[in-house]
Amino acid sequence: MGDTTDDTKDTGKAGDSTDAKDTTNAKDTGGTDTTKTDDKANDDTANLKKALSAERKAREEAEKRIRDAELAKLPELERAKAELSEVVKERDALKTENMRLNVGMKNGLPWNLAKRITGATLEEMEADATELLKDFKRDNDTNTKTKPPTNDGKKGGTDASTGKRDMNALLRAAAGRG
Repeated sequence: MGDTTDDTKDTGKAGDSTDAKDTTNAKDTGGTDTTKTDDKANDDTANLKKALSAERKAREEAEKRIRDAELAKLPELERAKAELSEVVKERDALKTENMRLNVGMKNGLPWNLAKRITGATLEEMEADATELLKDFKRDNDTNTKTKPPTNDGKKGGTDASTGKRDMNALLRAAAGRG
């Protein structure tokens, strides 16, 4: 029985030593767990950094594609700007022509003279139209006084007292009655 007590003592000692080993193992495991946690955190950080750099590369590539698309569209954009400027010039020319013809019509100028009105503003065009109208009326008045009558008095068709055409006289002359 002494052996049993020795065994028990040994077992107790062994248990003490086992408890000490378990405590050491627990400390080692705790240290390993901390190291595993640190390694896992480092792995997570490394993975996050890789993901972040991949996202940055993808963003840079997308921005590059956008810039390339904008550069590709640049000639098209310039062409569109040129077309727009042509359309605006045409519109301005038509507005000016419309204003010119309206001023001429308003002042009683014939079509061919209304096209000759100059000026950038409505007031300038109206002033030019009144000058053209003065010249036109002066020329028109002198031309009508010097022109001979359109039909001959011998043929008839004009009233001798007024010099105007008379429809009855024209009909009589055409019928040979007078």
